[in-house]
Amino acid sequence: MSSTGIPRPQTALDKVAAEQQRSASDPSADGNVSATVLRLRVTIDGRDELWLSPTHAEWKHLQSDPPTLVEMNGVGWNPQKNPRLANDGKTRFLADDLSFAGATLSKMKGRGAVKLHEDGKERIHLLFNDTPKGSDTYELTVTFSPKPPKK
Repeated sequence: MSSTGIPRPQTALDKVAAEQQRSASDPSADGNVSATVLRLRVTIDGRDELWLSPTHAEWKHLQSDPPTLVEMNGVGWNPQKNPRLANDGKTRFLADDLSFAGATLSKMKGRGAVKLHEDGKERIHLLFNDTPKGSDTYELTVTFSPKPPKK
């Protein structure tokens, strides 16, 4: 609902989030996360990289204005103030038992290109390339597979 009392239109990311809430646990106060999908909402102006690993996320700003409105699975983040976010406790945004190999990216909103790259070390990075003047809000999901059970 907006501040004027008019219902806010539901975005594609809102629809994905609602569906995922039916099938996966939400982060709780103790940092328990079981979702295999990372829902990301961010405002980008220029070029940026988001590095993701099982232990943390790291933002690298490359060009134009720094990102704003960064939210990962409901966890708000200001990468200008703190470019590294621990995946622990109240800032947990991913489950522990995920495989980063074969992660897939789906972009629902955003005018520029977003590419996912694997580095083979249980981490990935997303490259945002928003070249038109001004900023745009991006909404996307990254889907991971559960790690296979240890034998």
